[in-house]
Amino acid sequence: MPSLGWKTLQIGDHVITGIPIFGEITVRKMLIEKMGVRQLVYYWFQTNRRVSADVNLNRLHLTYHALSRENTYDLFIRPITPLGPDEDPFAAETRLDGFTRTLMSSLTVFLTDNIFQVEPAR
Repeated sequence: MPSLGWKTLQIGDHVITGIPIFGEITVRKMLIEKMGVRQLVYYWFQTNRRVSADVNLNRLHLTYHALSRENTYDLFIRPITPLGPDEDPFAAETRLDGFTRTLMSSLTVFLTDNIFQVEPAR
């Protein structure tokens, strides 16, 4: 997003609790700003069994999946919410945490149905 003119105001890890199957997940949290408009961004990498906010750890997971002849598919997930002009970032964080819980509830259906599994070549 920096290449699109967004300036990072804050960045760090953030733990979201109450996530189905996983219990809790750690995501990267960024507060960004462009021309007076602020947005809160979460992002993480998702495989069928793991959530990782660290790109290098994600690569390790994918390598393990490849070596164990499982799939090497992963998702990059990045929910974003705008902040009102005078909105406290904590309010946006609460909103985005709730959205992430709902998203993971829906995503879990696909993950547990093995949507990432590839049909063998015939």
